[in-house]
Amino acid sequence: MLHLVDLSRAMLVGMIVMQSVWSSVVDVPLTKVGNNYALNFTIDGGVYNNIVDTGVFQIVTYNQSYVAPQGDSNVSLSNCLPLTVDSTAITFFGETCSQVPSSVNLGGGVSTATNISVLEADGIYVQNPILHTWKNATGDLGMSYCLGAACSTPFQQTLLQATSSLSTTNQTFGLDFRNPNSTIASIASASSSMQLGGVSAAFQDQLTWSEMPTPGSTYYHQFMLNDLSFCGINMLANISRTYPVLVDTGSSCLTLPAELYDHFTAWLDNNTVIMDPELLPAFSFKLVGNDGHMSEELFIPLSTLLVSVGSIDKEAGAPYIVLQENINGVSADHKKRICVLKGAEIGHPYSYPAPLIVFGALTLQSLYFAADFETFAMGLANKLSPIDTAYYQENRQYCTAAVQCTGGQSFVPAKNFCKPPRCDQYFFSEVDPATQTCVASASPFYFGLIFLAVIILMEVISFFVSQYSGYLLSQGTSYGANGAGRNGGGGGGGGVGGDGTGRHGPGGRIWQAEKTPLYQLPLPTGPFRVGYATLYVGKFFSQLLDAIFQFALPPPPPAVPAQQVAMNPAAHLPPLDDAAAAQQLRRRAAGPAGAVVAPGGGAVAVEPLDEEIGRLHR
Repeated sequence: MLHLVDLSRAMLVGMIVMQSVWSSVVDVPLTKVGNNYALNFTIDGGVYNNIVDTGVFQIVTYNQSYVAPQGDSNVSLSNCLPLTVDSTAITFFGETCSQVPSSVNLGGGVSTATNISVLEADGIYVQNPILHTWKNATGDLGMSYCLGAACSTPFQQTLLQATSSLSTTNQTFGLDFRNPNSTIASIASASSSMQLGGVSAAFQDQLTWSEMPTPGSTYYHQFMLNDLSFCGINMLANISRTYPVLVDTGSSCLTLPAELYDHFTAWLDNNTVIMDPELLPAFSFKLVGNDGHMSEELFIPLSTLLVSVGSIDKEAGAPYIVLQENINGVSADHKKRICVLKGAEIGHPYSYPAPLIVFGALTLQSLYFAADFETFAMGLANKLSPIDTAYYQENRQYCTAAVQCTGGQSFVPAKNFCKPPRCDQYFFSEVDPATQTCVASASPFYFGLIFLAVIILMEVISFFVSQYSGYLLSQGTSYGANGAGRNGGGGGGGGVGGDGTGRHGPGGRIWQAEKTPLYQLPLPTGPFRVGYATLYVGKFFSQLLDAIFQFALPPPPPAVPAQQVAMNPAAHLPPLDDAAAAQQLRRRAAGPAGAVVAPGGGAVAVEPLDEEIGRLHR
């Protein structure tokens, strides 16, 4: 019996503690302002309705009745807070733009925060007032970080003071955006809300928390998504498995980098009249949690991103669709725009850092968002029912069918495109349009004709050069008895290298090189090789240079048979410039072979005649 009492008491204490935890999270209602959401709260007792903006860290108010002076040069208006939302400008301006310490109460019965800095502006400029109906609000409630872990933003200070009496972590808030006009039942509600000091109990167990990519070094709520897909095709396949995302509730649309936007439009079939917007496909992605586990598949249905045609002005992207609507019992086709914008290119050389994916307010209609300022973490959870998630996992309606590739084409999933074969990587080949395969191009035929013509021309030139070379060789003469002379060396102990016939002996100095004409070279018998072409070209230029040298050098004397030189060597001596030396050599030649006759008639030791002649010529 005692055990039952203790058990009952423990259960009661647990229920009280759980109720205390749940009751510590304060829900404050949000109102829908166009495509954005706003919070009603008080500043110094005055009621304001500011846009809930996770992309700004200031709290800003402005005077809705203020009219900017026109043509007054004495009034200088400054930009209190210039913003860029959905690639268009929103600017708070004023004469002074002063920061005023104020008391702020976020509502819901929380404590009033004091000494909170509020930026007071005179007016607001909105570049696209249809997409961003900020003029229906009284300012901007910035909910992002300040740069650095030691500082805190006005909203962080307000949240800390407002939830100081709560028993749970008081640096956490959650956003639950709803759309009463949605065709998806699980998100069709007018009760949008913000949670202070915690998250909604409905999504507490489903939230996947992920730390920011660079904690303490950014102003904004960011995370890395995984496996972004559309129509069942991974959009990041050729880029990266993960990609950074900025959550900016001041924006309205989903913004994709240019490459991802092109993927989206390549697979979207917007040429068909859409009977029910709920049948449109959805984006899906996953989130890696702090514990390393992958979240369930999260969805962003296109039906939550539909806006009027006039809402898109200067923004890039936002494809059209034709939607059949029933208005007052009458069916009619109406154009809509899908609020998916085209951002900068990932691969652009000036896009550093890479452009982010931006989740605007419409994106969060199907997702619950939470952030914890203390741990620099954020969480996401599906708001769709299990039936809805199962449907979007398999839904391929209004998705373009995959193109069918033929021949050597390769399929590119990111663009739903067949890439032609790379025939330009092969010599003399091109793409056949009919079969999409690589075939031989006509260019090799013309190249072959030109190459053949060049070879024939080279052969003709080589023929004439070789004939002239042969003529010059036939005029060459060797001097000296039995081969004595310039190149002789075959007889009588004559010059080194000669063979007595006027040709070069082994080791002789080159005077007239005997060349083999091109037409006598062995022709290639195998397949064409570049080496043979190089051989012929080199041979041609070698013979051409030899011919030039032949013209530059003095012609050799006429050839004389070796027998005549041996019988009368004096008659065949080369001409010398020194007449006395020539006469002396002639006297030596008249004496006995191998001796010089002295003036007194006696014989003296002699030098070989060919060496003497060579020395004088040198």
